[in-house]
Amino acid sequence: MNLIFLIVVQAFDKVWHPDLFKLKLFLPLSYYLIFKSYLNKRHVFVSLGIEYFSIFPLLAGVPQGAVVSPTLCNLYFTDQPINLNTQIAVYTDKKAIYATYTNPDIVLSTLQSHLNDLSHWYSPGASELIKTNLFTPPLHSNTKNLLRYI
Repeated sequence: MNLIFLIVVQAFDKVWHPDLFKLKLFLPLSYYLIFKSYLNKRHVFVSLGIEYFSIFPLLAGVPQGAVVSPTLCNLYFTDQPINLNTQIAVYTDKKAIYATYTNPDIVLSTLQSHLNDLSHWYSPGASELIKTNLFTPPLHSNTKNLLRYI
């Protein structure tokens, strides 16, 4: 088994509200209305010294530190490409992609294929990915033992 750990740069800032609201088909109406009221009509006001600038609407981003923000971030990134030969674990801006084959060349090829798909999904102007680590656990590891490496 090989694992690749990824971090989505500025994931909380990249949640585009109009695209997030398209996911309403998958949510109960009450959740959708709560999330929409939470993000709707958010504005930013900028001042520099004694100068004040106009109020601008915020069309992207979820407040970091808010209880609901990780859920909104996870919802936004649900339509990422999948690869039938890999598994992926996601929590907001952190991802672990892993594949299990006895042949290491197949593992690396499979992981690279998944990374290529993700790089196309994260188009220019969208979030960036940073590969943080490629990890090969000891052969005797089972799923329970892997938790101590993560």
